[in-house]
Amino acid sequence: MKLKFDLQKKEKVFNCIKWMVSLIFLFISISSNYFLKHSSPVIRFSIVIICLIFCFFVVFQTTKGKLFLDFFKESKIEMYKVIWPSYKETLQTTFIVSFVTIFVSLILWGLDSILIYLISLIAFF
Repeated sequence: MKLKFDLQKKEKVFNCIKWMVSLIFLFISISSNYFLKHSSPVIRFSIVIICLIFCFFVVFQTTKGKLFLDFFKESKIEMYKVIWPSYKETLQTTFIVSFVTIFVSLILWGLDSILIYLISLIAFF
């Protein structure tokens, strides 16, 4: 029991250190872009990209980062399981939705016109 608790505590400490290191790389990336504004854009861009790559590498070594990668992989697998509609089905559905929208808007326009006419008659008397 104590061994499991110690391992969890060490893992939390390592995750905290990893997050701090990734924030440091992010800070270096942002500050180098600012402080090297008179340098060559190629140098600035390469430093920013290298720092961001290190930042993401460290983030994906944390527990939350690993969970995010697992979620991304599972989402990609689920995308292959989706049955996408064909072009014909998409076109038919689009026409049905457009027709229903126009039909309902005409009904509401008619009801609105009738109610406005009735209210104007009542207000007139």
